[in-house]
Amino acid sequence: MLPNQSFVWTGATPGVRYRFAILADAGNFLPDQCSTRWGSTDFGSRGLPGSPGFSGVPTRNNANGINVSWNDYNASYGVQHWRLYRSASAANRCSDTHIATLPRSTRSFLDSSAAFNTDYYYTFIASDLNGVNGPCSSNSAAGFRPGQAPTVSAISVSPATVVAAGTTVNLGVSATGAIPSNTVAYQWRAAGQVVGGSSPSYSFVGQGNHGTKQYDVLVSHPESAFSVTRSQNITVCRADQIVSNNACVCPGTLQEIGGQCACPPPLVRVDNQCLAPTPTPTATPLPNSFPQIINQPQSQSVQEGQSVTFGVVAAGNPVPNYQWFRDNLNPVGGNDPQYSFVAALSDNGARFKVRVSNSVGSVDSNEVILTVQSAPRPLRPVLECVMANNDGTLTAFFGYENQNIAAVTIPAGTNSGGDANLVNGGSILPGTQQPIDFSPGRVRGAFGVVFSAQGSAAYTLGYRGTGIVTETANSQSTPCAPIEPRLACVNPEGAGFRARFTYSNQNAFNVIIPSGPNNRFSPAPEYRDQPINFLAALGQSDHFEVVSSSGGDLTWILANLSATASGNSTPCSLPPVCNAGGPYRVQQGQNQVTLNASGSFDPEGLPLIYAWSTTCPGASIAGTLSPLATLNLVGNRQTCAVNLA
Repeated sequence: MLPNQSFVWTGATPGVRYRFAILADAGNFLPDQCSTRWGSTDFGSRGLPGSPGFSGVPTRNNANGINVSWNDYNASYGVQHWRLYRSASAANRCSDTHIATLPRSTRSFLDSSAAFNTDYYYTFIASDLNGVNGPCSSNSAAGFRPGQAPTVSAISVSPATVVAAGTTVNLGVSATGAIPSNTVAYQWRAAGQVVGGSSPSYSFVGQGNHGTKQYDVLVSHPESAFSVTRSQNITVCRADQIVSNNACVCPGTLQEIGGQCACPPPLVRVDNQCLAPTPTPTATPLPNSFPQIINQPQSQSVQEGQSVTFGVVAAGNPVPNYQWFRDNLNPVGGNDPQYSFVAALSDNGARFKVRVSNSVGSVDSNEVILTVQSAPRPLRPVLECVMANNDGTLTAFFGYENQNIAAVTIPAGTNSGGDANLVNGGSILPGTQQPIDFSPGRVRGAFGVVFSAQGSAAYTLGYRGTGIVTETANSQSTPCAPIEPRLACVNPEGAGFRARFTYSNQNAFNVIIPSGPNNRFSPAPEYRDQPINFLAALGQSDHFEVVSSSGGDLTWILANLSATASGNSTPCSLPPVCNAGGPYRVQQGQNQVTLNASGSFDPEGLPLIYAWSTTCPGASIAGTLSPLATLNLVGNRQTCAVNLA
């Protein structure tokens, strides 16, 4: 070959890779020179010729799949793999579903993933040793995967085809050999009505009105276009029948009469036997007799709202009549040996008896007593008010309302069985206690809870399922009325003075303020005895005394209010302030007037003595030594005076 020439090698085997080199001949007896080989990735190869094609058509009768087979290339060709394709269209060649890559030694394939009852076309491509694909084969005829129908048994029955009422009957059928097996469907019918879903079994409990019915099961298999019906008659006996020799019969000597097991006249039924009737003896009239009480009524104890029944058992001829009495006077109830009614609290302690009588005579029962206990009534917490302290805290005062007619006991911390007695948030005010015994009615200011001004305190009460209620106190709750410290007067004592203090509590309940930051003196005196229980009352209250031996000012700090005593304060021995109320006006026909001197007080807090008198002719005053008195008038009305000293 001369320089600058090309060469085509027609003897190369298709599908095989080759490397090439050139040996140069100089022609002048110099050594021949071999060219450098092309790089390790530089190969020459000869492509595969047209596809060898299929050796047979795809199968159409194999329920397990479609079998495909094809021819091989020349044995020397460099074929490495076969790539097999499937398509539902003859026009798609090697471009639809790639279903397998197989070694050259394999030239047939069972396509078990093909859908049932669908025509499929197959093509393939050969890949050479270089990974280069050859041309796509042409389509062969369509392959087809048919379904395989099942073999269906007769209906099995357990326990029998004739059963007693109340028996559970189990029906079943088997379908085997279907391909695919998971698409076999079942539908059960009883007397033509659908009764069961797609299951090979069906169960039911036989009822007495069942009779004989035909049960069918339709077994179908869509892939093989298969369906078949199996049938079986089932008989359920009536409730008065039994099963004998696979038939429904009447028990004993009973006979089938009018659709039921009975005895023909004049026979009578005794259990399951028909017997001749026993002659009825002629009754001998009983002599008349005085009524007698056999069982006396009994006293009872019930809760209000419950039903109560008193009863008596008596005998006599003629048959006696009954009349019940309440409290031995009032007839109640009808002519009945029993008397029933719903008990109310007003029935507590009532007495009952019954009079039993006939034409011969009458007799009264023992008198019995009904005890009626009160039903549980609500127990509710009440937030009285919230008092601001001078240390940044708040005190909530709680009371309660017990609607029961008797005291109720609930331990602190209880929260079960419909009962509750809980305090959450803050701490119990010293000097007070969380109640556990709750008196009937409205109790005010039972105890206090101290809590942070940024927080809250809650009191929860409930009694025997009548409802659980929580009252919550915070900085926005209703404030307490003022508890005002007051200086009454001072008296000299040595180099200092003795100050008399009092207070005014305008709340409707006693308020506890323990000695401490909210109830203290500044500076601390040598002697003090300030109260901690501030009684509920308007105006002045009991007084107490504090000594300043140095004569320096003393300030009583009570919550967020204060009162200061000094040597220049009002001296003691001030007269009391007398307030007789009035003026009092009398209406036509009015003979009494209530006099009220509760506005009177002693500036020093000393107790008062009252003395009433009048200038009204013939009038008298009841309670002359009390702040509240009654003026009794007589005769004509006129203007007159009432005096208080």
